[in-house]
Amino acid sequence: MACFGPLLPGETGHPLAGQTLERSACRTWWPTSPIWASPVRPPTASAVDIETVAPDPAPDESIVLSEYNAPTEIPPSLSLPCDGRGTVNFVPDGASGVTASVAVEFVGQP
Repeated sequence: MACFGPLLPGETGHPLAGQTLERSACRTWWPTSPIWASPVRPPTASAVDIETVAPDPAPDESIVLSEYNAPTEIPPSLSLPCDGRGTVNFVPDGASGVTASVAVEFVGQP
């Protein structure tokens, strides 16, 4: 996080440029068994929701990952905590996927 010097509780800042998120396929999406009535298609995109301990005034960060294994930059315009823990949720479009959550820690620069 672009937060410099001593940090105050509740202080927010912006992500440093060049930090990325990406999604990866970790299971087979096209079952080949004849007992399946229809194949489960992979989601075409995943929206990213960054949850923090602090109240989130703008819950829709507008980060959309539309390809697998393709890093996408975290917009430096986001306002996030300078310090603390949070969760990054990868929310697939449609009903064919499951939301994946990753715990993160926000760290300000020394």
